[in-house]
Amino acid sequence: MARRVGHQVGAALQLRQGLRLTPALRQQIAVLRMTAAELSAHLDGVARTNRWLDLRRPAAAAPPAMGDVAAGRPSLYGHVAAAIDAAFPDPAARRIALAFADVLAPSGWLAADVPAVAAAVGVSAGAAAAVLTRLQRIGPAGLFARNLAECLSLQADDAGLLDPPMRAVLARLDLVAAGDMGALAAAAGLSPAVAAARVAALRGFDPKPGAQFDPAPPAAPPDLAVRLAPDGTVIAEDGGEVPMVALRPGGDARDPDWVAARALVSAVARRGATLRAVAAHVLRHQAAAVAAGPGALRPLTRAEVAAALGLSESTVSRAVAGTTVAAPWGTRPLADWFAAPLGRGGASGAGARAALRRIVADEDPRAPLSDEALAARLRAEGFPAARRTVAKYRAALGLPPATRRRRRQP
Repeated sequence: MARRVGHQVGAALQLRQGLRLTPALRQQIAVLRMTAAELSAHLDGVARTNRWLDLRRPAAAAPPAMGDVAAGRPSLYGHVAAAIDAAFPDPAARRIALAFADVLAPSGWLAADVPAVAAAVGVSAGAAAAVLTRLQRIGPAGLFARNLAECLSLQADDAGLLDPPMRAVLARLDLVAAGDMGALAAAAGLSPAVAAARVAALRGFDPKPGAQFDPAPPAAPPDLAVRLAPDGTVIAEDGGEVPMVALRPGGDARDPDWVAARALVSAVARRGATLRAVAAHVLRHQAAAVAAGPGALRPLTRAEVAAALGLSESTVSRAVAGTTVAAPWGTRPLADWFAAPLGRGGASGAGARAALRRIVADEDPRAPLSDEALAARLRAEGFPAARRTVAKYRAALGLPPATRRRRRQP
């Protein structure tokens, strides 16, 4: 059923590809991108001025105020997906860009390297690197960085401060962290005053630009609630946030308000069909994670979902952005149910990160594990992670290295 609905939605949208964006199509795109709370508030506002729009809200749902919706911070993926949609009109480049977005950690850094993303999409590392360069222009500066030095370098460049002395300081962040200005100046070939000035500028940058966005599930009810039936099938139920919407009888096509109401009803129906089709496919694929949590996520990309449902990747991204799912173990954005592949064998990067967090939480505080030891533990659990990959995942999760974890113990 979900596949059939997906193909119907995809066919309708693809018929419009190559055509100009009509007001109706722009409205469909805008409605698809809205969260449930945003759409609910939007419909309430329209219904107050358009008598042809008939809203029927579930008795238990209370409409949020428009000010409450506007005050919330957008999600990191929602921000990035919208920027990719605007900046990458070419489908091939957009596909690569969305693959990078799939491995964006809450910090705003990449949780996978360029070769891994290139392999997941089936392109050369050079093609992926070219797209990454364009992605790193998305604000706030520092997003899509591969490490701390690159994150700070992108911000320095954005501020017009990436001169040779700044590059020299960025090359020795170990000495910056140690606070040894004398050694830093000597290693960078700078005067103490110049080195100190560049360090002062660095301290004004944000090492985790992704934290500016809302990483937590919204307070509003989730869009979907999922659980496993006794036979192992996934059962998904609507969260009930969006009211039922219909046209009141007696309208006339010569009435602009009636035409506008009809277009909005159509856009809401199309959004619902698309969201249900995408969510059903994703959750069936991730049935193991419904019961066991993020550690059981299987590799899945937006490109794969789009191909399976006959949709464009941008349509899948719009449907996913802002959508939340309540599982038995917690409520998370639907975007978190996607996972980039980690090597071969069916393991996912998301599963490896969940396993890494668990291993560190369970380690002996008197003898914390090195990155090499963590990589060995992950490999033993079926996650083929190299030491460098573990270091990136650990940084993305906000976990300090072994030496600092030991010092933090009482």
